[in-house]
Amino acid sequence: MVQKSFSIYNSDLTDCTLFIETGNDYIACWCNNAAGSMEAFELFDFDAVTAATDFNELYKNVKLYSRLLTSGFSKVHCIWGHAQCTFIPETVYTRSSLAEYGYLLFGVQQPHTLLVEKIKDMVVLSTIPQIARMEYDEHFEVDSHSHAYMGILTRLGITGTGIQVFFYKSNVLVLAVKNSQLLLMQQFAYQTPDDVLYNILNVCATQNLPLETTQITAAGFITTDSSMYEKLYAYLPKLSIAVVPENRFSSAEFLAYPLHYFASFC
Repeated sequence: MVQKSFSIYNSDLTDCTLFIETGNDYIACWCNNAAGSMEAFELFDFDAVTAATDFNELYKNVKLYSRLLTSGFSKVHCIWGHAQCTFIPETVYTRSSLAEYGYLLFGVQQPHTLLVEKIKDMVVLSTIPQIARMEYDEHFEVDSHSHAYMGILTRLGITGTGIQVFFYKSNVLVLAVKNSQLLLMQQFAYQTPDDVLYNILNVCATQNLPLETTQITAAGFITTDSSMYEKLYAYLPKLSIAVVPENRFSSAEFLAYPLHYFASFC
């Protein structure tokens, strides 16, 4: 069953660029104007099993409730938010071994497509579900494909020391950086606040990030009055909520929500 969680629109979407991010259990659509500010945003949640077994039918249901997916855009970019993404040092990567990398790391061959991107001195290797890609190609002239990790890393930069935690419906994305070096970027499924706390504490321990001094910034779908935040705040001394500038948004409707909800998308 598809649930529409957000629908924020500006009246004029002329000359905007459409971004479609597809995860295991969500599709997020948003439009940016020529200056890069977000004009509209939609978020659809659904069951991950349904998406994996019948994406074509799922997409039809999403389109029934989507204004953005049924409007015409000259530029469309597909972003993939699946957990099957890893980083390989550029010095050891060879394109001739691409298929072997994919099978070894993800255990997948067809019907997936391997996506190769680069940032700093690393190769970012991820997968694109072929059925989902074909569905988008049928409806749009897609300008590019990219993994969601790339957008986040590009906007934040790999600098300093700290942990960023992005909350989604049923998983968190944890990004750990130390001395301007990427230590870890990984998704963890969760059902309770204890699940999230355990994974953050484990990252701190395994990556040698002292809990007392490491800044931990939360973003995505979490609020300061939630049981999730209260649990984390009790155990993480340097926890804070991400600050997202208002100038990233063109529509005043965004201001009705905590802007850190949209941190991973803008």
